[in-house]
Amino acid sequence: MRAMGVGRLALVALLLGVLAGVAGCSTPHKEIDVIGVVVSEDVAYDGPDTVYTYTFDDGRTFTMHYKGHVISGGQTTGDLLIAGTRPDNWVLVANLRDDWGGWPKGCYGLGSQAGYDTATTIELDFGVTLQKAPDFNPTDHGQPGRFGSIGAICLDRQGRVTQIEAVEAGY
Repeated sequence: MRAMGVGRLALVALLLGVLAGVAGCSTPHKEIDVIGVVVSEDVAYDGPDTVYTYTFDDGRTFTMHYKGHVISGGQTTGDLLIAGTRPDNWVLVANLRDDWGGWPKGCYGLGSQAGYDTATTIELDFGVTLQKAPDFNPTDHGQPGRFGSIGAICLDRQGRVTQIEAVEAGY
């Protein structure tokens, strides 16, 4: 159930990027409000609206209000949440891979994202710009430039990119 929820969130992010591309417009830049490892997620309803409150392992909380009811596919507890409210509400969830399937220890995997690799950042087609970690490993991805959406991005606890596992590079 949990994997299905994260898959749905990734699918929503991917579909938003595809729809923007089909419409011929670029995805607006999304500003990050919060990055943290979720220890609890509470859902409440305020009339017709859905309200999510996330509590992070350092004690911070973050609340998002959505117009109408939101169908959630499962908890994000233990995952890395990157979220913002500008220009609209958005959420990216990265699952802890922790030495699973060849991923480095402490890796939070963000799957199915395409974007552009610059000298210091990774700019996702979804509209979010992530900083590269000091220990960024370029060996699996290659040279800076465009990378495809089949694969995953490894993030540390601060939401910084440590490596990219892109199958479709350079398109």
